[in-house]
Amino acid sequence: MMPLLCYSFNMKSSQALIEITLIFILPPLLIMSGVLPRLAIMPVLWFFFFYALWYLNRVRFPIFVIDFDRHDLWLVLRRFFLIALAMIVFLLLNSPESFLQMPRQRPWFWLGLMLLYPVLSAFTQEVLFRTYYYERYKAFHEQMPSVMVMGNIVLFAYVHLVFENPLAVAFTLIGGILFNHTYLKTGSTLLVSIEHGLYGNALYTIGFGHYFYHNGTPLLQ
Repeated sequence: MMPLLCYSFNMKSSQALIEITLIFILPPLLIMSGVLPRLAIMPVLWFFFFYALWYLNRVRFPIFVIDFDRHDLWLVLRRFFLIALAMIVFLLLNSPESFLQMPRQRPWFWLGLMLLYPVLSAFTQEVLFRTYYYERYKAFHEQMPSVMVMGNIVLFAYVHLVFENPLAVAFTLIGGILFNHTYLKTGSTLLVSIEHGLYGNALYTIGFGHYFYHNGTPLLQ
């Protein structure tokens, strides 16, 4: 019986590795190698987002629900304000001319981005990277939680190698740590999406947005 159980686990592990490679590893690799254009980032994200929605609906996992309390929201907001303040200080010390660059130079574009980014990018990423990842590979997370959490953080940062600058990867590495903490603590897709949206909008507002641009167009973050 034991060899059979081990064999079954190995087969499932192989399947999980194939899926993770196809969804999280291969698309950025194709973009960085030039096989796909960089503007394919968002269409690819949305394609796998809808696949994740289909899967989560199939297993009856609730997404569009308010499933967090005020205490959890307050902790997320308090942490966000402290980190946003640190980002402002960092930018003013290193690149003061970039401070509030987008709202000053392109106010209407900035306003549209503030409204659309949380829905079209932050929410879609959290459904895919957090909710789908931890629900789809729940058995592996239960058996080796540290490995799965570290893998999620690394994959999230790895995707942002397409921007070809270390600061984008550093930001998303830190973001991956924060978003994993929130999701694993609360299990709330909505709350972690709000958190992700706050940080993304802050980066574009404060003046770090050009690290996530392609030909002047904001992309995945």
